[in-house]
Amino acid sequence: MLTFDDYKAKISIIQILEDLGYKQDISKGKVSPVFKLADGAGNKLDEIIIKNPHSVQEHYYDRNYKGGALIQFIKIILMTSHNSNIKIRLCELI
Repeated sequence: MLTFDDYKAKISIIQILEDLGYKQDISKGKVSPVFKLADGAGNKLDEIIIKNPHSVQEHYYDRNYKGGALIQFIKIILMTSHNSNIKIRLCELI
């Protein structure tokens, strides 16, 4: 049986961001990558900064400097996203 940490290690905030259509802004560097979501005209809708990318200690910070770990991120996405594909993708990862 898998533990909570096993499940947590299988899911990456970066992978979720990419599934939602966020693109990495390479000009901001790679140590703490910045992911941006834009509309069809290229206007920025959202921005997320990742600390400790590709690590179990991965954390995010949004444009309001609020953040947390994977579980908080998933809660926010599930409560605010109207994109059902992300819910399906999360279930596939688990």
